[in-house]
Amino acid sequence: MDRWLRLNLSTGLREFANRFGLELLSRFVILDIGTCNGIMVDSVPSSSSTHQHILVVEDRDGRRNQVLGSAKYFIGRDLANDICLNSQFASRYHAMLLRVPADREGEYCYRILDGDLEGKPSTNGLLINGQKLTAHQLKPGDVITFGPDAKATYKVTKSS
Repeated sequence: MDRWLRLNLSTGLREFANRFGLELLSRFVILDIGTCNGIMVDSVPSSSSTHQHILVVEDRDGRRNQVLGSAKYFIGRDLANDICLNSQFASRYHAMLLRVPADREGEYCYRILDGDLEGKPSTNGLLINGQKLTAHQLKPGDVITFGPDAKATYKVTKSS
């Protein structure tokens, strides 16, 4: 099966593609996503999905659950982000979460990328389960550290 993800991005496309070793085709970024099949990032997941994806965010504001379902999320200190972090150690635009299809029909997962759309990495980077990474396909239980006082845990639960 084809294992590429097609992103339609508008700003900083070339820098973004170069930073993550992506192939640039016209206005689209083609991203090798390993175990996932290719789809448009902004496509709607199948309504038959039996799982709920949750990011449990912990920062100076406490602990909160962010139910994931959208195609992309921006994470960082700036209030313009979809998921805001209250931490002086988090960059204004620290990371991006992208929804990608999983191996099973109608299922999906999330991939996290360090930095912003312009290809600028975050100041402190990402630690995933203690390892410094620029990109990672999230698995249930993964702990993402944005700084000493900001982290998130990725969870997948059965939908009722």
